[in-house]
Amino acid sequence: MDIGRKMAETSAAEAESRAEFKAFSADSKTDMASKQSDAAHLEEKKEQQAKALAQKQADLASSQSELGSATGYFEELKKQCISPEADAAKAEAHRQEEIAKLKTALKELE
Repeated sequence: MDIGRKMAETSAAEAESRAEFKAFSADSKTDMASKQSDAAHLEEKKEQQAKALAQKQADLASSQSELGSATGYFEELKKQCISPEADAAKAEAHRQEEIAKLKTALKELE
């Protein structure tokens, strides 16, 4: 009787272990599929972000090039528009002459 009981217990334990293994295998397959899907989505996101980064770097290079051109043009215009001190002295002398002429004209009118 002891052998029959042990065989029954062993058979029951094996059946339970098989059921647990099948459940574990099914959970593992589901988990593996989920993780592979997540990995595929993350890889796709990584590729999209890499493309976006490359585009932004190209935009930055283009903007820096435009800025360099604009800065060069500004420097050219600045030379034309902003008078050096010598020109400022000439302008001051010209203004003083104008003021003197206006004062003379005012005296003549009085």
